[in-house]
Amino acid sequence: MTTKDKYPDFPLAIRWHAIKVALMAKGISLSSLSKTSGVTGIASAGNRNYPAAQTEIAKALGVTEGTLFPERYDVAWSDALQAKIEATLPELFGLPVAVPARQQFSDLLDSHSGNPLDLKGLPSEEPARLAWVKSALRNRGFVLISLTTYLGIRRSALDTLGTARLDNLQRLVARCLGVRPEQIWPERYDALGRPIPKARSRAKGPEHRDPQVVYRLDLTKGLWLPVRDLVGLPGMAIDETFIEHRAHVQGWQMRQRFGVNELAFGSLPEATKQYLLTPTALGAEEAIVRSRRRLSGPVEVEATGEHEAATTTVVMVDVVDKAVHLQMGGEGELAVLNREQVSLLAAALIDASQEIPE
Repeated sequence: MTTKDKYPDFPLAIRWHAIKVALMAKGISLSSLSKTSGVTGIASAGNRNYPAAQTEIAKALGVTEGTLFPERYDVAWSDALQAKIEATLPELFGLPVAVPARQQFSDLLDSHSGNPLDLKGLPSEEPARLAWVKSALRNRGFVLISLTTYLGIRRSALDTLGTARLDNLQRLVARCLGVRPEQIWPERYDALGRPIPKARSRAKGPEHRDPQVVYRLDLTKGLWLPVRDLVGLPGMAIDETFIEHRAHVQGWQMRQRFGVNELAFGSLPEATKQYLLTPTALGAEEAIVRSRRRLSGPVEVEATGEHEAATTTVVMVDVVDKAVHLQMGGEGELAVLNREQVSLLAAALIDASQEIPE
């Protein structure tokens, strides 16, 4: 049986493969043809009668639609048509089955990798450089999507190569053009042709740091109160969101600690401070606990002076006759404070502590 007799009954799947190979040899992919012609879905012409797509494919190969899809057109067979088919689709008669696309790409890559492309007209700036590189790849018969498919990466990677450093793709592009990647992207390689690491990978390794101790109750930076515990207090809104909004507007000190939003005591409105520092009636159980604590004796706080001959002074705090006695040292002056005075002093000490640099 002759080729002439076989062609009309050649499986369309094999013929469609030959058509794509012929387009690729001209540097044309189905997707690029769809963009330039404005005809969408050209790839579907392989399994359905799509006249508009068939016309664009035939125009790209310089033949008639009937030459490529004889079963879809009224074609008069002739020796001249047979010669045209064999010249346009030479792969059709040499391949009993379709060659895998990956193998096609590998063969094309091997044929061009040893043939250096003249880079004399290569622009040095993006995006002109990437456009020049893509055009050079098409001129060599490469379908652009086949590069990313070959590497198993996303299809859009080649489009971002102008700004993104993708070493494996850069090497493959350079190999397709028969050159070294540093010849195309000199700013991405050092004098020895090694890729220059990205900025974030050049960062220094973690420095040695002393372990940081974090306390659940941390008063080193002043007194901080959870926002959720301030809801509805005098001077506060009845919703956490409203309180946080007011804090932002009025510049209150706010932080997040252990996933909880906290406000600095010194930032709170005076009405809220006074309420928190005002004594309230105690339940029976709490009153017993507090009375036992007072009977345990005075509280000693060591304070060191800042003058040359530093001395240690003991601050005696005790409760005597329903009043707080505050005495600096064994023979120091004695201050007797009532509840309100203690509240004011506590607030003043907390506010002052926040102004002390760490």
